Amino acid sequence: NEVYIPPLVDWPAIIADPDKEICVTEGEGKAACACANGIPTLGLGGVDVWRSQERGLDMLPALKQIVWKGRLVTIIYDSDAATNTNVLRAQRQLSDALLELGAKPKVASLPSAPDGTKQGLDDYVLAAGVPALLEAIDSAEPPGEAHALWKLNEEVMYLRQEGLILVRDEGQLITPAAFTSHAFANRKYVEERF
Repeated sequence: NEVYIPPLVDWPAIIADPDKEICVTEGEGKAACACANGIPTLGLGGVDVWRSQERGLDMLPALKQIVWKGRLVTIIYDSDAATNTNVLRAQRQLSDALLELGAKPKVASLPSAPDGTKQGLDDYVLAAGVPALLEAIDSAEPPGEAHALWKLNEEVMYLRQEGLILVRDEGQLITPAAFTSHAFANRKYVEERF
């Protein structure tokens, strides 16, 4: 298992610059299609091929070389991600791994083909065009818990040196205990699994 890095964009510059957004998709041809259209995209040989259980790798070496901290990363799996629980699981696990590395993962949803069959990034570009793919990337949403965390981070900031939490809009400082037991005690993230 390895990551396909299409030689169609300036990967050394992109990998080193976390201000450059990248995409991750399932399939080498799909990644090549995106890169040929100026969208830096890494290709996975399958939805779980960003790691290797057999080799004991939580992330493949090619991915570990990327500066992830602060980088927007859009995961664009095939349209069956909406219904295939295995794809949903893999998408969530990749999102979690990227989030742990400091990246800002988003998930783009592709529609099924007009006849209802599964459609990948390359099929979507062929059917709807590059502008439609760019729109899907632009409208991608952070995964559920990441979205909730990003929203909370817009409201508050932990000041490590002072050991306090700053409520951004009010400029108010509160203790972590007051944050969890009082001021933001009503904030919860609930996810239902079917």
